[in-house]
Amino acid sequence: MRSKLLSLVLVAATICSISAAEIDLTPSVREYSSQGFVYRQVILKQANQEIRFVLPQGWNVRGGKDRLQLQPPDKNFTEATVTANPLAAPKPFNEPTIKALEQQVLSEAPPGSQKVEVVRREENPVLMGTNSSLEIVISYAALGQTFERSLLFVHTPDTQLVFRFTAPKQYFPMLNEMFRRSIQSWQWVAPAINGAAPAIASK
Repeated sequence: MRSKLLSLVLVAATICSISAAEIDLTPSVREYSSQGFVYRQVILKQANQEIRFVLPQGWNVRGGKDRLQLQPPDKNFTEATVTANPLAAPKPFNEPTIKALEQQVLSEAPPGSQKVEVVRREENPVLMGTNSSLEIVISYAALGQTFERSLLFVHTPDTQLVFRFTAPKQYFPMLNEMFRRSIQSWQWVAPAINGAAPAIASK
């Protein structure tokens, strides 16, 4: 009993000690089978723990330390990216923060875009452990067609995760939903201790 309690304490201490470490967004991919289907799991690093999530079917992934890119097949002008920004302190999604983020999203429309506007704002559209989330979707006209862009913010105690998705309006709802389901599969996995199974951290 004392041994099990010590192991749990060590796991908790490990999670706390690495919670402030930067996330390395360089992906590695491994395949696994479930119920007759083959899935691809992306693995990222944060200190000595892993972040794992399931890649949408048919999508490609690449990236480096500071930026992860996901690409659906056979869709031009469509891209998903993930970035991670350190937070000096926990940052709730209060009204001033939401307003500031709205202005940030509007400012990210490509230069020369027309009819730029916020079309949707949703709090906690995805669940990622105990962390709050906020999605802001804008619409804009460029290159002779209408695009929609989603920025989904997830605030952990020490990191702001930003999931961006951009696509022509006609493809946006279906592909953005696939991207959101992938985001919901994110989990932090602490290292195993003394041969025990890896611990899933709720962050």
